[in-house]
Amino acid sequence: FRVAGHQPSAPQRTHRHLHDMDGELELLGLFSDVEPLPQDDGPEPVVRIAYSQAFTAVMDIFRRVLVTGEHSERTLRLSGEVIRKNAANYTAWQYRRNCIAKIHANSSEQVRIDAWRAELDTCGEMCLRNPKNYQVWFHRRCCVEILQESSHELEFVAQVLDEDSKNYHAWGHRQWVLKEFQLWDQELDYIETLLDQDLRNNSAWNQRYFVMQHTADLKNVDFVRSEVALAFKYIARAPSNPSPWNYIRGLLEPIGFDALPEVRARCEELGVIVTHPSSDSLHGDDPSGGKSSMQVEVAAVNKRHESDATKANTTSSDIAPSQALDAYDNASTGIVSEGIRSCSGEAGESGGNFPAEDSGSSVLHNEGGKSEHTPCLHALSLLIEILQASALEQQRQDDLQLAAKLCLQLAQLDPIRVRFWQWRRERVLAALG
Repeated sequence: FRVAGHQPSAPQRTHRHLHDMDGELELLGLFSDVEPLPQDDGPEPVVRIAYSQAFTAVMDIFRRVLVTGEHSERTLRLSGEVIRKNAANYTAWQYRRNCIAKIHANSSEQVRIDAWRAELDTCGEMCLRNPKNYQVWFHRRCCVEILQESSHELEFVAQVLDEDSKNYHAWGHRQWVLKEFQLWDQELDYIETLLDQDLRNNSAWNQRYFVMQHTADLKNVDFVRSEVALAFKYIARAPSNPSPWNYIRGLLEPIGFDALPEVRARCEELGVIVTHPSSDSLHGDDPSGGKSSMQVEVAAVNKRHESDATKANTTSSDIAPSQALDAYDNASTGIVSEGIRSCSGEAGESGGNFPAEDSGSSVLHNEGGKSEHTPCLHALSLLIEILQASALEQQRQDDLQLAAKLCLQLAQLDPIRVRFWQWRRERVLAALG
């Protein structure tokens, strides 16, 4: 079969074309006793498809054998030619399986197995030629299911994923093999290999969660804590990568978003906006009052906007949900300045203990020449869910108020999804009553 990316030369294409024509003529010669059945496009076809003569000749014979119900070696060859011309023809694939089954209905067990193994080899070539074809992967599954042999399947899928690590069809087949034959033992090692190659491989993160769903107790807090710790190791390398954040969400959902206090602390650490306080806030023994860094920031935001909010005679707790963003835009002098980049990792500096690969924050130079870091949007987004869960579980209104403020911050930091954050804030305000 043709290697991906290789383009045959003109003489090679001509030779192959002539060879294919000879093969088609030989095949059609086997059906000289069969009357072709043309495609019925109706009396007045609107747009007739310009099929090639070779395609039409093969399909006309194929339609006839479908009607007559013949299952033989020659019709098996015919199905292969139909598939070669259109690998997405699911009828041809189904017919091919029926042919093999009926041809070897009375064969010995070994002959039957050899026939299906040969078909699996053929299917492997077709998978490599058409790696994103639904029908060919389903056909492979049928072959494996009939043979009940899985010794080479994970290796074969890994070969396909080497070419495209996010091939949905290959991952689906791999998951089926794992469940069908209970081959879980080495899967986490394979996933970690993929993540070492590309920690942003969302398919690998999804596969890890799939394995955990079938092999672990996701309601065991200690187990979830260990998995969350692993995810944060990858987040430390690339905080702006959404995959491990979504993995943490999946882990927390069964036990509650507020079940692990360390997750909230980490989100506050990564989500905090480092601002430059006014001269008034530089006085006093403990300006934080023992509050978390995120609460200090929210308090600072409220103080900066207090005078404008007073003039408008509104507060964050009584503002109408539908007017939330408009009022904020009018009263705000900017939680962050226009044009700030969020969590892109394109121009960030390394902060905290993060390696320089991806700090998760971007740097903005204000008018005074000082630099500010923007927060990690994924940390803020998860923090909102944690705050809402905490408020519902412990009846903490201050957590809901903080969540509402974070929605406003995210509306500024994530303008593409401003409507979503507006809707999210309305939900939080509704919970506040």
